[in-house]
Amino acid sequence: CQIKTATVMIGKLREAIYRARDLSAVEDLVHIDGGYFGGRPRSGRVRSKPKAVDVAKLAEDKFGPEKKKKRVTTPANWDRRKNRRVFLAIRQVSRIRNEGGIRTITVVCPAEVDAVVVPLALTFIKPATEVMSDEAPAYNQFSARYLHKTVNHQEEYSTPDGVNENQAESYFSRVRRNILGVTHRTVVKYMADLAAEMAWREDVRKLTEGEKLDELLRAIFSVGYSRWWRGYFQGHKRPGEITWEDEIRRAQHAA
Repeated sequence: CQIKTATVMIGKLREAIYRARDLSAVEDLVHIDGGYFGGRPRSGRVRSKPKAVDVAKLAEDKFGPEKKKKRVTTPANWDRRKNRRVFLAIRQVSRIRNEGGIRTITVVCPAEVDAVVVPLALTFIKPATEVMSDEAPAYNQFSARYLHKTVNHQEEYSTPDGVNENQAESYFSRVRRNILGVTHRTVVKYMADLAAEMAWREDVRKLTEGEKLDELLRAIFSVGYSRWWRGYFQGHKRPGEITWEDEIRRAQHAA
């Protein structure tokens, strides 16, 4: 089929998944974290010529102190940074060993700060829930409402007591691999759709292909006609990106 047909079809499928999401608050045990996506800088127009390999220096670089790659700070790359957004993953986790995540709620927001994270947590996480996060300042107020436990990622991935937010990191890994290997780019207007699709893929990962298709068809036929992709190439498009305030209003309306 034509690329236009495929573009509209995947847009409609993502819209169905997004609009059919369960936005009721999660409970019991929750992993929460934010990951930055979009606005990735490019190396520039001119390619650097390969240099002669110095084996001794190569070994020193490989096994010596880690060195961060320098980002190219061109005006174009600063403009691209305007398209950076945070995918906030709020993921309910099973207490059964090796069961993993049960349900994932994702919200796209401008930054991982308390002014954004706290209202989202109040909307999507029930009181007295055990919440695990990293030590980012955005989660400092969680102890007043939740059983909040943190892990210092500068020292470890999980504490000796098992405190971690690895299920949120698992979601981010799926998003990164999708962007690098499938979509190759992210558009701010449709980041919420992509985030919802990846959350759906995480939540149905243990189902058979037939069961996944049943879940997808259930979502398609529960939301009615497409609002954002009918007549897309005739100019009928969604006006802008879905904000985190929109997500809170949507959850309150669903409740």
